[in-house]
Amino acid sequence: MATTAAPFAAPARPARRPLSAFGKLTVATLVGAAALLGYMMAFVFHALIPPVAIFVVLGLVFAGVIARGTRWAPALGALFGVLFLLANGHPIVTELSHPEGSMFPLVLMAAVIGLLAIAAGIAGTVTNYRRAGATAATPRWFVPGLSGIAGACVGAIALAGVVRANGGTGTGVSPRVLATLPVVSTHNFEFEQREIRVKAGERVALRLENKDGMQHSFDVDEFDVHVPLPGGGTALALFTAGVPGRYTFYCSPHYDKKSGQGMKGTLIVEP
Repeated sequence: MATTAAPFAAPARPARRPLSAFGKLTVATLVGAAALLGYMMAFVFHALIPPVAIFVVLGLVFAGVIARGTRWAPALGALFGVLFLLANGHPIVTELSHPEGSMFPLVLMAAVIGLLAIAAGIAGTVTNYRRAGATAATPRWFVPGLSGIAGACVGAIALAGVVRANGGTGTGVSPRVLATLPVVSTHNFEFEQREIRVKAGERVALRLENKDGMQHSFDVDEFDVHVPLPGGGTALALFTAGVPGRYTFYCSPHYDKKSGQGMKGTLIVEP
């Protein structure tokens, strides 16, 4: 009796590795980071900012790779979090140190997402290599821990709202008087007044207006002027002009003293 040889069968593709709870959290943080950064460009900055756009693309691409279930892939989430926090460390610290600023809630969420991406990415990678193909059980503390983090963020944002409602960086000057002062305004991460002229020995009072959503400041090192300027807010700069000369006023979060690049202008003290 003749037998028919079975046709050559192609090897079956290995099934995708199910994502652990940490893997799913890593994907969620990366998608959340991309969404948050996209929102900020569209509705806060009203501009396409290439460095921010790069993180949006990286977040979505890394999330897609991790979702495929590759064992090492969650480490991409940790890499994303580290790069994001290193690239934005100074602005994040500046904004979080001024809860009266309108950017505080968004920056707080961005910082928490970055930290979660690092923690979840590391935990997801370790879990994948430890479980040897088996589905890892979700730790009992996982959901309560995330709930606690979310609650802390909501509480911090609510407290910041109270600070803003009570005046934040209150100038101690009535709005009517403040409106009569010479203005120095910021817009699109630039000082609209590139040059300010005052007289030596004069007591200078300036109305500072921030038209950006991001925290700025008005700094003149030589006269010890360091005034925080919350996003969308108004503040008062009060100082005595000293020795005649040309001095740089700048925004400390967005100015590099070494290169001289960033938000700056010239204060001219005339004799």
